[in-house]
Amino acid sequence: MVSSVFKNPKWPTAKTQTTGLTNGSSQKPMLVLANSTIGKCLGRGTDVFKKMLTSHDKPVCSALYHSIFKQVVSVCQNGVVTVWDVLSGQATMQFKVTLDQHVGLTAISFDESQRRLITMSQDGKVRLWNFNSGTELAVLPVTVPRQVTGIVCINNRMFVAGRKSKTIFDLDMEGHDHRFLEHDHLDDITSLDVHENTLITASSNGNIIIWDADTAEKPKRLIDTKNPQHKKSTTVKTTDSTNGYIYAWSVISKGGLLGKFRAVKDEGAVVTTMSTDNIKGWLVSLCPPPLLGSWKAHLTGVVSVVCDPTCSHIITAGLDNNVRLW
Repeated sequence: MVSSVFKNPKWPTAKTQTTGLTNGSSQKPMLVLANSTIGKCLGRGTDVFKKMLTSHDKPVCSALYHSIFKQVVSVCQNGVVTVWDVLSGQATMQFKVTLDQHVGLTAISFDESQRRLITMSQDGKVRLWNFNSGTELAVLPVTVPRQVTGIVCINNRMFVAGRKSKTIFDLDMEGHDHRFLEHDHLDDITSLDVHENTLITASSNGNIIIWDADTAEKPKRLIDTKNPQHKKSTTVKTTDSTNGYIYAWSVISKGGLLGKFRAVKDEGAVVTTMSTDNIKGWLVSLCPPPLLGSWKAHLTGVVSVVCDPTCSHIITAGLDNNVRLW
C-alpha cells in the first residue's frame, strides 16, 4: 500500500553570526556555516534533505479530515495546528493555539457544522478558531481536564471527557448554559461518540453509559459488560476493553452484546477508541471476521486514525512527527 507524507516545508536556519562557505561539489548542494563550531546543512534540493522533512517539529497529537474542504487538520505537542490540502499534500495554513513555551497534548475537533476548530490544551481552556485564517474566535469560560480523551458536538452542545475523571462536560456552544454529567458506573472516561440523538460514553472499567443528548439529565441505559445479553439489532456500537478485544454492542433499549473478537495479537496491547455505525443484517457469531489488511503506518506509536466519507483514504498521525495519507 502506497502512502504520502504531508511534509512541512521548513529548512534549518542559523541563529549565530556565521561565515558562509560554499561546497565545491555540484552533486550534493549544501551550505557550510562556521563560527566557533562548524555545521553542515543539506541543501533543500537534495533527496536526503527531503526525506528528513516531517509534518511537524514535535510528535503529533491528533489529525482530522474535513469532508467539505478536503483538508486534513493536524496538531502537534508544541501546539502548532497545520491545515493540509489532501490533493497536493501541501500546507495551506499554520498557526499556534497554545502559549509559546507549551509542550504537551492538545485535543482538537470540529464543531457540528465543521466551520470552527475546537482546541483544548493543558491550560484547560476551550478555544474556537477559524482554521482557514488562524483567527481565534472565542474562549469558553470553563476549565476542562488537562488531558482530554473525547470531544463530540451535537445540537449546538459540546461534550468533553478527560483522563482520570468521571465528569462529562456538557457545554453550551452559543451561550452559558453549561452542565456537568456524572454516573457512579463511570470511572476514567476513555472515549465519546454520538449516534443520532444519543451520547455514548465508554469507561476504562468496561462500563458503557448511553445518554439522551438533549436532556442529559439521566442516562438512558447502562450496558453491563460483565453480564451481557445476546440479541440482534440493526444499530451497533463498537467499543473495546483493555484485553485487546473489540466488542459490538446494540444501543437500542433491548439490545446487548452482538459479537466480539480479538483485534490485536501482541500481549498487553490496548485498543482505546470507540465508534458508532449502522450495520444491517448483523449476525451474532463466535467467529471473528476476516482480517482485510494490516500494515505498519509509523515508526512509532499511532495516535490518530480517520477515514474520508467514502473510506477510500485513511489518514494516520504518529509520534514520529508525521501525518500520512493512505
